[in-house]
Amino acid sequence: MARTLSQPPHSWREAVELLMRTVVAVAPLVLLILPADFFDQGPPLCPSQLLLPMNCPGCGLTRGTQHLLHLDWKQAMEYNPLVVVTTPMLAWLWLKLLRSTLSSWAAMTKRLLWSACFDSCSK
Repeated sequence: MARTLSQPPHSWREAVELLMRTVVAVAPLVLLILPADFFDQGPPLCPSQLLLPMNCPGCGLTRGTQHLLHLDWKQAMEYNPLVVVTTPMLAWLWLKLLRSTLSSWAAMTKRLLWSACFDSCSK
C-alpha cells in the first residue's frame, strides 16, 4: 500500500532511531558540561574488574576521555595512555553521526512542512 501525503511522513521506528541518534550526538556536549573529575569516584564499571581481579586494556578510558575533553592531558594519560588514540577516533565517529543526524532532522522537517502545506492547501 502506497503512502499518501496525508499520512505521517515517517514511521515510529524512524522517529525512535532519530531520537536515539540525537541523544548520542548530544552526549559529548553533556560530557563537556560535567566537571572533569565526574567519573573519578565510585565503583568501577568495567566487567573485567567486576568479574575478574584484573584490568583490561580499556580500563580508565572513560575517565581519561573525560579529562582529555577538559584538556587535562596529564591526568588523561595517567588513567590510560590509549586515550590519545581512542579519543580522536571517537571524535571522528561522533562527527560522522552528527552530520548524518542533522541531515535526517532536515529531511524530516522538510517532509513535515511539505505534508502540512499540502494538507492545508488541499482543503
